[in-house]
Amino acid sequence: MRETLLENEQAQAFLLAHPYQKGWKVYRYTEAIAAQLFLCFLPDYLRDHCPQAISRRELIRHLSDDELFDAPFVAHATPAGNPWDVKLDLNGSGWRGLLEFEWADFPIHILASSLSARYSWTDVFTVATQSNRALRSLHQSLAHYARNVRMKGRPGRITVINGDDVDVRSAPWDDLLLPPGMVEDIRTSVEGFFRSEQTYQQLGLPHRRGFLFTGPPGCGKTATIRALTTHTSATFVTVDGRYDVEDYHVERALNLANQQSPAVVILEDLDKLISSNRISLAHLLNLLDGLREFKGVLVIATSNEPQKLDPALLHRPSRFDRIWRFPLPRYEQRLELLVKVARGQFSMAAVQEVARQSEGFSMAYVQEIVVNALLRSVDRGGQTDDDALTTSLATMEAQRKSAAKSDDVAARESVGFACSG
Repeated sequence: MRETLLENEQAQAFLLAHPYQKGWKVYRYTEAIAAQLFLCFLPDYLRDHCPQAISRRELIRHLSDDELFDAPFVAHATPAGNPWDVKLDLNGSGWRGLLEFEWADFPIHILASSLSARYSWTDVFTVATQSNRALRSLHQSLAHYARNVRMKGRPGRITVINGDDVDVRSAPWDDLLLPPGMVEDIRTSVEGFFRSEQTYQQLGLPHRRGFLFTGPPGCGKTATIRALTTHTSATFVTVDGRYDVEDYHVERALNLANQQSPAVVILEDLDKLISSNRISLAHLLNLLDGLREFKGVLVIATSNEPQKLDPALLHRPSRFDRIWRFPLPRYEQRLELLVKVARGQFSMAAVQEVARQSEGFSMAYVQEIVVNALLRSVDRGGQTDDDALTTSLATMEAQRKSAAKSDDVAARESVGFACSG
């Protein structure tokens, strides 16, 4: 309540400072509108392209985890028209405060603040201008900057609509241990889609597709997305399901993908996404297969529990044209992963036995058997032996049984790219 009162006091003071009698026009942008207008980039855009226009700047930046913990803050500035230097992209995921500047010979003042709305926070932007034409011009220039400089597709990078962008670690195709032919099928389907724009036009079909990855957690869905991000020349866009996701987040992701096509929109844990009371299934269905025309946009969704998905999503090909199931790994796949991760630290006989005994384990748990064994060996002085591997197998088996009793088993077995990078 205290924060709400403070925001109201700031807004009232802002209104009093910009009376309509003196030609001011005052607007309030919701968080959704501000996101569509890319206002999060406004301070950086003014600093890089017209710093002399800024007359007053009292800002607080929201920094990413990398800025806070992994890297020192680096002030970024590029000459007008030059590409954005991602190595210096340390400018924060958002801002609050007061920004006053001139645009097209007219003053524009913006107050960015946070407002407590019941159980969550929302951002509000109060904008004062003496010229609607100048304000529209600003919107157009900022959108061009956001789409063509800040958010242009970069290999291995995913634009997160409701959070910090993600740099995905390189993932070779050879690292994917899936059933025979599955990797090639997915890879050629994605590459074929982006090569076939002219074919779609000749057939009179909209150039869009939907792929769905299903199966138990920890069996390669996210790893496949990492590989696609690494090797596909397209813009990748997603929403972070760890936070409250609303209809406009998904709509904005699709709109941005359409503007930056060729593009891929990733919707992780689709079953959880549509269960949110902030997401309208009807609206989502309309976005995926409505009247709006998307060109060069591929939607890839994942689901641990496809049985929870509405039939309208699964049984209409124009929404998800191809569905791949990622099964629990067979003996051959478990053995291949164990050999790769163990790197000769244990005897082949012990590795083969663990591969046989780990029936029903996900890839994530199979890998953890070796990791846990190696860590145990370090604790005991650095000597690795087969007993450590056998003990680790028993530990992981007990952990799986314990996790199976919890609703959080999916979170225990897999970590999405938005969390892990």
